[in-house]
Amino acid sequence: MNFLLEPTRGRDPLGKIILIFPRFQEEIYPLWLPYEIMVLGTALSEAGYAVRIVDERGDPTAIAGLIDEARDALFVGVSSRPGDQVIRALEIFRLLEDHHSAVPAVWGGWFPSSFPDACLAVPEVDFVVQGAADTSIVALAERLRLQDGDVTGVPGLNGCLPDRPVVRNPRRRLEDIDATPRVDWSRFPISDYVTPDGCLSYYTSRGCPGRCRFCGVTRLYPASWTGYSPERVLDDLEVFARRFGVRIVKIWDVDFFGDVDRALAICRGIVERGLPIRWIADIRAAAAATLTEDDWRLIAAAGCAELELGAETASESQLESIFKECGLDEIRRSVAAIVRHGIAARVNFVLGFPGESRATLKQSLAMIDELQRLGALVRFHFYRFVPSPSTRLGHQVWSMDEREHDGRIPEDVESLNAIALGYHRQTMFWIEENLERDILRWLGLFLPLGYYLGFNPGTSPIVRGLAAIARARVRRGISALPIEALLLKLLRVQIPITREFEWEVSLAAANSVLPGGPSERQIAKRRKSAKSPAERAAAL
Repeated sequence: MNFLLEPTRGRDPLGKIILIFPRFQEEIYPLWLPYEIMVLGTALSEAGYAVRIVDERGDPTAIAGLIDEARDALFVGVSSRPGDQVIRALEIFRLLEDHHSAVPAVWGGWFPSSFPDACLAVPEVDFVVQGAADTSIVALAERLRLQDGDVTGVPGLNGCLPDRPVVRNPRRRLEDIDATPRVDWSRFPISDYVTPDGCLSYYTSRGCPGRCRFCGVTRLYPASWTGYSPERVLDDLEVFARRFGVRIVKIWDVDFFGDVDRALAICRGIVERGLPIRWIADIRAAAAATLTEDDWRLIAAAGCAELELGAETASESQLESIFKECGLDEIRRSVAAIVRHGIAARVNFVLGFPGESRATLKQSLAMIDELQRLGALVRFHFYRFVPSPSTRLGHQVWSMDEREHDGRIPEDVESLNAIALGYHRQTMFWIEENLERDILRWLGLFLPLGYYLGFNPGTSPIVRGLAAIARARVRRGISALPIEALLLKLLRVQIPITREFEWEVSLAAANSVLPGGPSERQIAKRRKSAKSPAERAAAL
């Protein structure tokens, strides 16, 4: 994606702005929509500006071609998520400084929103946008065009032009996302982002009503959530399906069910409009536990293929300490309800929380085994706890003086980004050293072997046998003598923990190749035989 988005309603542009979504060091599949710069480009276009939209992932040579064009830009904005994109953003800012130092450099996205002071300290960066930027980015354009760049009084916007005092404004509260300008999908090359399987990514909400202490979302938007109206979502889904041939929608909301009534209204609308789509989304166990059997039937009738939820741990005390706002019984009931209605359940577990012990580790392993016994529609994600200093729990961990860590909290961009970029090499200094080795063995061998590779349709019988042994280890909590690692090495088999494999599992759910899931033909037949939305849902 590299094109000029002209001002709406045929107006002469008030100025030109360049928005960049940087590439990653390694190619990642699928190529999801660069939604961050698309919504900002829409807001700026509606305000009368011409916006160059650049997704460097799809056009690696784009930045070199922007050198001349950036000369007369009102500003250049770069959006970054933690990791590779931060490194690339710094390279882009230095390139801009070398060629056009007078053009303001603006940094936004997930990483700058989490660490605004560190990002503002980068010499080549003039402004940092914190949080949702639909309003802030337009205000910045107006201030640069009319008021010499003074951003005093603009919430969520920090920084200044050279040789002026730095302005630090309070964080902008999460505003009603439904009041933002609608994205006109016909103005963007959407087909470039539809996978060969017919899948497209999409956001319908921002924030999360939860309070989890380890999560950066709740830090950025404390217990806040806002979503598009059901009508707006349904209109978008209809455009995706009818115009672009999309058949699977990956909804990237942190919590699609942040407003349960809204989510159910969207499901009813999908059924009423007869939209030929399957969809994948996230749900919190606390919300899932409130749903009735009629609700679940409606969700299934609407084509839900997979729901992801965070169990995180099977220790009640840990659930309380991370403010999960649900108990083990709610998690069990939620997963059981999901699979009972032919929907795949992807359950997340995090190992290595502060206070983790061998007892809590065995509790989580036992629950993994328990949930797997619900059937083939249960899938898992396994993570190690990564303490981001932007979160309440992460800040507490980095303040600890334990093992080789001196209690100092990372402050500069490179050190903060290294937490995300090199988390797999990071010492888990907040737990006992022998326990850390055990956790890494579970995460690096037994769990992905047993529950990723073990259920991959292309896995050989020998590896399936090793996966069964790994699941038996989980059942008994035994990690000693990992002979499976040697055998896998001899067989030249790699443990699949990549994003590509995670996508394969979701795609399998969306295509209903997992045992127990309804096929598209079954869904269409059930919908056709019912006379009303309620009857269509009840038919399932």
